[in-house]
Amino acid sequence: MIWRLLLLLFDPSHKRSSEMTIEELVDSINVNRKRRDLILERSGVSYQEAWIKAAKKLLYDKDGNPDLDRLDDPLVQQQMVEIMHEHMIDEAAEFFNLKGKDVDRLKEGDLMKGDMLANAYADVTQAKLSEIVTAAGSDYTLDVHTAQGNELKKAMKQRLTEAVYAPVKRIHARGVLEHVEAPYLAHHAMTETDVAEVLERWFGQNKRLAPKDFKNKAYLRAEFRPYRQQERTEKPKKVQYKPK
Repeated sequence: MIWRLLLLLFDPSHKRSSEMTIEELVDSINVNRKRRDLILERSGVSYQEAWIKAAKKLLYDKDGNPDLDRLDDPLVQQQMVEIMHEHMIDEAAEFFNLKGKDVDRLKEGDLMKGDMLANAYADVTQAKLSEIVTAAGSDYTLDVHTAQGNELKKAMKQRLTEAVYAPVKRIHARGVLEHVEAPYLAHHAMTETDVAEVLERWFGQNKRLAPKDFKNKAYLRAEFRPYRQQERTEKPKKVQYKPK
């Protein structure tokens, strides 16, 4: 539910999917796909900035170079986590339009709500950051931090994508296939997930689809099944025993 609300923050005006025409439904999904990508890009930048901010405060030596060996100190690890977590709360608060004392309380007093806010914004919690930093120690470079952020981003994208396509129901299958001009697919054989996958592929391929895109799918109509991959089963060869 939180991921659906995250998308609606951009534009709270919306209809129920049952009130939409197919054209309106597809247009709404297209808008929310763009919102999803914007959220992912923005939270990804925030995640990188968190490491840089903490590193400048804790790791840089007098010559302005990061001394990563300092991260072998448990106290520095804890401070690193706290600074990064506070930065993510600040970024989340800005995204959700929270200001002033509300943000201060999230960072200083109500850590649980602060965690919930950072988790909603970028799938990050203080405990998760602490686990990562403690495990890596002096190996916790910006590259390692970014790679970890990319893993979080993948999981977040999956959940946001589910939110984007939440309005899609099985009853929309016929209308969606007509809209994307895919008569080679059987609407009666499709689930809600199938309809969502067709739309995601359609958007991702510049609104162009072909039977070969669905060669492994059960809902590809029989007359187009030459496009499906043929399963090859080879019988094991018999080995004859030859006495020496």
